[in-house]
Amino acid sequence: MNVIHDGETGGIRVFFGETVIDIDPRDPRCHGLLNDRGFMKIANIKCGSILIVFGRSLRTKTARMMGEIMFGWTLTNSSNSQIVAERGVRVRIGGWKPMPVPHNCDMFELLEHADALYFDTMEIRTKASEVAARALGPFIMIPFVPPEPTPSELAIAEFRRRTGVEPTSVLLEAEAEDAPEPPVAVPAGAEANSPIPGLTPEQVKNLIRRCDELGFTTRVTNGLRTVGCEFVYQVVEKTGPETLGAKGLGRRSNNELRVILAELGLSFGMNFTTEQRAALERLAHQLPR
Repeated sequence: MNVIHDGETGGIRVFFGETVIDIDPRDPRCHGLLNDRGFMKIANIKCGSILIVFGRSLRTKTARMMGEIMFGWTLTNSSNSQIVAERGVRVRIGGWKPMPVPHNCDMFELLEHADALYFDTMEIRTKASEVAARALGPFIMIPFVPPEPTPSELAIAEFRRRTGVEPTSVLLEAEAEDAPEPPVAVPAGAEANSPIPGLTPEQVKNLIRRCDELGFTTRVTNGLRTVGCEFVYQVVEKTGPETLGAKGLGRRSNNELRVILAELGLSFGMNFTTEQRAALERLAHQLPR
């Protein structure tokens, strides 16, 4: 069973006798803890909300339990432990809508065969015992070091902070397309042998290349030609592919432009001084056709 924390805050707090242990929900050892039958038999769990997810293939015993829930029967908790959710427990099977579960249902039986458990906050209370000590020892003795957030996780957190809206892939893609490209860094000392101050020799070489030499698809090449972008420096001056004004360039074509420019060490939104622009134009027109 996968254990997935889907809340903004909170995590897992364990009361082990007089000891309180806070467990980071990103800690992969959470899966082993909540799949440990010995530990679960002596634990009382309280959550804000719980969603138990099953795949389409159910074991016969689990299917019988779900049938009893669907038709209003309740499954009496047979152990001394309890799982209580303040905002209710729901179960989802495959693509079905989640259905509520009675409070007195034996949820340990459900969790035994579940594919995933989603929760927001979780409080576990257990008496000090050999079984509990064995299960909780790793969390006490070997602290969890959270991994560095990925760029996508940082983007989601920033979007949520600014807008207060839960991001979707569509919203994030739209925002990424509207965001200005980061400036291209020029390595220290790389300008020494450059024909244009402020640009590296490699950048100059790529900026004065003709667009039809870069392997763009016919649609992109024709679109650039219609708006008068013969050379690469004329393209990167724009703040983004949408500002080129070329008709017929959709999201796929725009992504193609970004990828090929990135491979050249360039990006949209490059600002050239008057002297740099004139030098690029002069060098570009000196090239043989």
